[in-house]
Amino acid sequence: MIALRVLGIVVALLAMGFTAYRYNRGRMRRLDMIVAWLISLAVVALGIYPDLFAPVFDALNFTEGNNRRLLGVLVISNVLLFLLYLRATALADAAHRDLQQLVRALAQRQFDPEAHPELRQASVVVIIPAYNESATIGEVLRNLPREVAGLRVAPLVVDDGSSDGTAEIAREQGAVVVHPINRGQGAALLTGYELAARAGAKVIAITDADGQTVPEELERLLQNRHSMTPMRREHTEIRRLVAEYLRLKQVTRDAKHSLGKAVALRRVVFQLYTLLKIHIGEEELYIHIIDREAAAEAAEAMAAALEHHAVAGSEG
Repeated sequence: MIALRVLGIVVALLAMGFTAYRYNRGRMRRLDMIVAWLISLAVVALGIYPDLFAPVFDALNFTEGNNRRLLGVLVISNVLLFLLYLRATALADAAHRDLQQLVRALAQRQFDPEAHPELRQASVVVIIPAYNESATIGEVLRNLPREVAGLRVAPLVVDDGSSDGTAEIAREQGAVVVHPINRGQGAALLTGYELAARAGAKVIAITDADGQTVPEELERLLQNRHSMTPMRREHTEIRRLVAEYLRLKQVTRDAKHSLGKAVALRRVVFQLYTLLKIHIGEEELYIHIIDREAAAEAAEAMAAALEHHAVAGSEG
């Protein structure tokens, strides 16, 4: 037991030194260092004078004998680790959101709408998220019709940090906005939604950059977008889920929000993904038609659902 206590003291002192080193290098926030030091000092105190924590162990019914105190230390340490994990997850989510917003802001700032008058003149903007699709993006853009059902069509390629010349090839045939780093399909679509809505598109469509979809089907979908009952039912449900998503998103921005609200937010995102997946399966192609009035409010929620789809796909 003495050897275990000595080991705990040594590890705690090393942890204190390591966190101080990272803090001095600017790689750790002060609050994180304070939390690490408090835990380390508690471990040192436990190793030097374990009776100091006797009231705590007694209150939790971890009385002396049969290694019950050691069991108490393990239980408390696991609880602390779980709380630290939750805090680390929350910080990672916040950093992820901030990075997404930064990448989108940089891409939109670099995009010059004046250089692409075709976007403002088009009634239909087709968003094409692309990542390392240099082999197919040229053909996809060439096959995309420039007028459908009497409506002018303009492509908007969102290059999501490609390294193979996708942006250069796409730029020869249409408007291109570039993410400096790869942030996933959800972020690429959100950037496209915002720019297309800003350009005044009446209809926003989405298609793939790998050539697996059928551009000719765009005309059928546009002609039937107001009469397709299943699609209208889905839009009604999507609008309801989007409103719920935005409400929960506002609540969870508050640091005091409950874990239940965060779980509810995840549930809404999953339901959105499920609806989109069903819609894609029924239409047998990755082309969605979204009315412009719904695009702005639905952009963030649908991007979150598509991010969920990307994560689920990578795990599967």
